[in-house]
Amino acid sequence: MSNLVFDPTLINIELDDDASLESISLPQKYQYIEQVDELLEIFTINKSVSFTIWFPLGKQFTSHIDKWVNRAIEKECEKLDLELKFARNDDEPYNFPFHILLSSKKSHLKWLSLCECQLKPTRELVYRLNLLESLTLVYVSMEASDLEIILSSCLNLEFLQLIDCEVLTSLRIFNQDMRLKHLLVHPLVFVANIELSIPSLELFTFDGEIENFTISRMNQLKTVELSIEETYPRGMSQLLDELSRNAPLLQTLFLTADFDQFLSHAHNNNQTPKLTHLELTPKGEYGWNVFVDILYKSPKLEVLVVEVSKG
Repeated sequence: MSNLVFDPTLINIELDDDASLESISLPQKYQYIEQVDELLEIFTINKSVSFTIWFPLGKQFTSHIDKWVNRAIEKECEKLDLELKFARNDDEPYNFPFHILLSSKKSHLKWLSLCECQLKPTRELVYRLNLLESLTLVYVSMEASDLEIILSSCLNLEFLQLIDCEVLTSLRIFNQDMRLKHLLVHPLVFVANIELSIPSLELFTFDGEIENFTISRMNQLKTVELSIEETYPRGMSQLLDELSRNAPLLQTLFLTADFDQFLSHAHNNNQTPKLTHLELTPKGEYGWNVFVDILYKSPKLEVLVVEVSKG
């Protein structure tokens, strides 16, 4: 697959120059738009092309971005990436144009990544993204109901990544028909509730503060990476028991959490997950005897890594 990337280097701004990116003037934005339009007259977009717009453009430039997205969909592009970083400094976020899916021919998109956009999906339109296999949302303003609409329509989705998505304070996915294998969640704000029942899921990653974590029927889950900020209100035993009971194939666990809670679980629980790989980054006070206890209770464990803070 060839890559067609339109980024700030078109107007001589380096990608790592955050100061310049945050202060791009209106004339510079129109210069960028003109450059993209000219280059699109030269380059061919087709299903084998990865099409990327990487520039701070917001709602003010909707007509231009819509035109580019429409062209990518019309040309049966399979990979679309809208990296509208820093756009919100002087403009409202761009709304992803679901209406174009209705007016254009059938979407062939299999990979979609959106950064600093708004999503306002409707069931009547989202179903046209039914070929989507990978979805990454970064700094996207959306609610749990918006995500539910997307997931209920995109049953071929195998990879879902949610990074710093505003308003999304609850994540509930109960769908036995999904093909989702990888779910990565890095919330911007506190997540009150995560409830998952996805039999196909193989990897789950979460990094943030959470109040409740519940899973069921996670029959293919093999790897879990959890970085729990602050103290988990329901206790580490509840969280690890969820994994033990509902993820029978779990083999690899990366855990960063309050160590006092994990210590209590290790001492009081006789049945730990049948892990082969365990990595811990403890917070708070701990004694090395707990690791002996873990080894004693985990006969299948092949790798134990403990990362300790200096000082």
